[in-house]
Amino acid sequence: MEAKWRSLVNHIQDIHDHDTPAFSSCAHAPLEGDQRDKEWLEPGSMAAVKLEGIITRTSLLKDVRQLSPQHQTYSLEAFHSLILHFAPKHTGFSYHGMYSRLLLAALHYNYNANRETARRSDGLERYSVRYPRFRKGAWVVVPIKEKASYGRQCHAVLSYFDICAQDICDIDLYTVFYHYYVCRLCNVINRGPSGELHGFTQGSSRG
Repeated sequence: MEAKWRSLVNHIQDIHDHDTPAFSSCAHAPLEGDQRDKEWLEPGSMAAVKLEGIITRTSLLKDVRQLSPQHQTYSLEAFHSLILHFAPKHTGFSYHGMYSRLLLAALHYNYNANRETARRSDGLERYSVRYPRFRKGAWVVVPIKEKASYGRQCHAVLSYFDICAQDICDIDLYTVFYHYYVCRLCNVINRGPSGELHGFTQGSSRG
């Protein structure tokens, strides 16, 4: 990432081959026509020197080294936020209840993560204007996704257990899985004002 960032100094001066083995040339195709006929910065000019000083600033390069070239954490953060929808922190759950909710959260996320952009009646894609806090009043345009589905993944789990019970799996195995990973989804451990647990005993059906 640092080598690619440093190559910007050459690129803005119409130099597209670099001395760094990690990024020896620009990734774009050969420039032709209007792409070639741009107002490039003159090598050694005051503008080029000042811009190079900004690009190669030590503090900035230190941050660039920490960038990931491929993977970002946005999807992971979205999934963690979704878990709170199925298992809010202010409620205590049994082990199997929590495990079941995590499974359903993963099913829901995988099913809805790549939804298409919603469209208007005339077929045009829908967008909205938002004002993120970090932009300090500046606006951004974001696509409006299709509405998420909250039922199909649950029905898929129940259908899976029905198939196991009727056709493939042993009925006892089906009963165990259905009891522990579906029926216990709604198990909640009630906590009193002082934090003690109510309605829960070791080995009870609410476990």
